[in-house]
Amino acid sequence: MRESRMRKIIKEHFGKRILIQPIESHATTGIPDIFFFDQEPGWAELKEWDGGKVPFGPGQFAWLTNYWKRGGLALLIITTRDDLWVVFQNNNIQRLYDGQEWMDKASWIGCELPETSFRRIRALSAL
Repeated sequence: MRESRMRKIIKEHFGKRILIQPIESHATTGIPDIFFFDQEPGWAELKEWDGGKVPFGPGQFAWLTNYWKRGGLALLIITTRDDLWVVFQNNNIQRLYDGQEWMDKASWIGCELPETSFRRIRALSAL
C-alpha cells in the first residue's frame, strides 16, 4: 500500500479522535510523515515494506532515533505486501533497522490499526 494511501486511511480513521497532521517537508530531510497527539505528542514514519531492509530515505532513521532518545514517542508504521499493518515503537525501530528478527519487535501486527496505535506501549515491568 502506498504511503499516500496509508496517510489517508490514518487521517480518516483516527482524525476525529486524535490530532493527526500529515507533513510533507522538502526543506528539511528526515522529518517523519505524520505528527500526532493522542495522550502525548509523537511522530510516525510510514513505509511500504516487502520484508527486506526498510527503505528509509536520507536522514529519516536518524531523525526518529534522535527523537526517541530524547524521550519522544517515535513510530514506524509499515504495510506489507499482504496488507498487514505493523507498528514499531522507539528502540524497536533501531532493532529492525539493524536487521534483527522483526515479528517479536512489533508493538502491533494486524489487518488494521487499533485505536491504541498512537499510544506508547509500556513494558509490563513498568506497570
